[in-house]
Amino acid sequence: DYPNYPLLDRVGLQGGAMNVSICKDNEHIENDINLFDDCLHKDDEIISERLNVLHGLLKEIRKE
Repeated sequence: DYPNYPLLDRVGLQGGAMNVSICKDNEHIENDINLFDDCLHKDDEIISERLNVLHGLLKEIRKE
């Protein structure tokens, strides 16, 4: 958490929550947000595949 940054939202995550804050002093924030959004949209399929593989690995670890 960054108490000096404005809190945008609090996102629920499996029984917990994550604060989403932003640094307003970042001169490139608009560009950074756009780049991040572009990457997510461009690579959404491969990100999904990798998260599914990670999910499977974590399930296996829990069984052990």
